[in-house]
Amino acid sequence: SSLSVSQSRVAPSVCPSAMQIALNSVPSARPAEPMTPTVDKLGKVGKEKLRKTSRAVSEQRKAEQFLKEMDLIDFLHVNDFFGDNVNEPRLGHFGRKEQVWPIHIAAELGDADLLRRLLRAKADATQETSAGRRAIDLAAEADQRGSHGQVIDLLRAGVTCCSAREALTLL
Repeated sequence: SSLSVSQSRVAPSVCPSAMQIALNSVPSARPAEPMTPTVDKLGKVGKEKLRKTSRAVSEQRKAEQFLKEMDLIDFLHVNDFFGDNVNEPRLGHFGRKEQVWPIHIAAELGDADLLRRLLRAKADATQETSAGRRAIDLAAEADQRGSHGQVIDLLRAGVTCCSAREALTLL
């Protein structure tokens, strides 16, 4: 009968043979197989499942992007901007103090996600209102105890958002 480490109560210094027996009963350690199989090891059925999963993920991302674009278009319409051009001012400014662009509204609202979407759609972060104020100025004025901090940081850093594909072309 072989002893295992958990069954042996004899200290190894007292009985070295017991420890040797226990160690010999433990299977040799082999490097673990990677959790994610390589494409070569998937086989025909596995490759098809991988293709379907990749397609599903791609379609999900496209759907999410579409919804974000629709949210952006809704934002533009709700705030009286014409069409889907993020670099056009608000239609007329009847009774309003100054003419503004979408980036000014997003900055004033303190909505960092909306600001990122506008920048990704090529909004001009340096655009001034008819009174000469920039988006960062409006965000700083509306800021209460750091409420617009993320927006201010994005505008201060001069962050421009682009897709991964666009980023690769810049390299």
